Amino acid sequence: MVSKHESVQVFSSATIGHSGPPANPGYPTDRALNDPFELRPVVQGLKDIASTTQLLSDQYDRADLPEEFQRFAHQLNRAVPELKDGLKANVVAGAVGIFNQFSPSMVELVLESLGTKLGILSLSETPSSPVMWAHYAADHSGFLIVFDQRSPWFWAKKGDLDEFRHIRKVTYLEMSRPGYLADVGAQELFYSKLSEWKYEREWRNHSSARREQFAIGRYLFDVPADSIKGVVPGFRAHDALATALRSAVRDNPSLRHISVGQAVLSKNSNSIEINPAS
Repeated sequence: MVSKHESVQVFSSATIGHSGPPANPGYPTDRALNDPFELRPVVQGLKDIASTTQLLSDQYDRADLPEEFQRFAHQLNRAVPELKDGLKANVVAGAVGIFNQFSPSMVELVLESLGTKLGILSLSETPSSPVMWAHYAADHSGFLIVFDQRSPWFWAKKGDLDEFRHIRKVTYLEMSRPGYLADVGAQELFYSKLSEWKYEREWRNHSSARREQFAIGRYLFDVPADSIKGVVPGFRAHDALATALRSAVRDNPSLRHISVGQAVLSKNSNSIEINPAS
């Protein structure tokens, strides 16, 4: 079972929110995520100098260069053969210099693109954490959506190399030394947070998003009704919310399998209990 704490006082069978960029795309640094370092690893640049030099050297050897330059280099090498190796070294060194000059801008462009083109569905494996209810469900006045992680909707990979469209467990890391963006793996980039967030016990799913899906500060995605097992109002939720949830389930035939529980304070521990258990 995985779940999502919600503060929105409306239950809809059609949509569930994915965190996304702010409503005004002109503000490129704020992505409406609680952790400002999400999708922003601390890096020195796009690629280290040695690897960049080798890459550009290999491209030079494959003549992966503009046709005009190839003709000029060929004529020069024939006229002055001893310049051949020096010409390659100078060309590669110049290209490396240009690459390093623009590397910070390229890193920022990549990270900003990730932050504005991806929808992130954040879930938790713990429905009983008072901190989660306080942070994400309007101080216990919102509600919890309980999902069935076995639903095919959570396992919609397009292939073995697809890093998105399926839920993965978030790993929690200590702060590490800055590296290079090209060396950051998918798990570290998309599915990791600093260890301070480990109380969330998060699972998440990334999906590409379109601007027309953006509303109320989130990307909205269709969710199949059979992936939802239950909804649970918080222990401070108004009666009107519980009534609205029960009405939504009762009035929609595709939702009638969903149980409507109630969050209560445990009498035996400092945690939240769900009645009935989902």
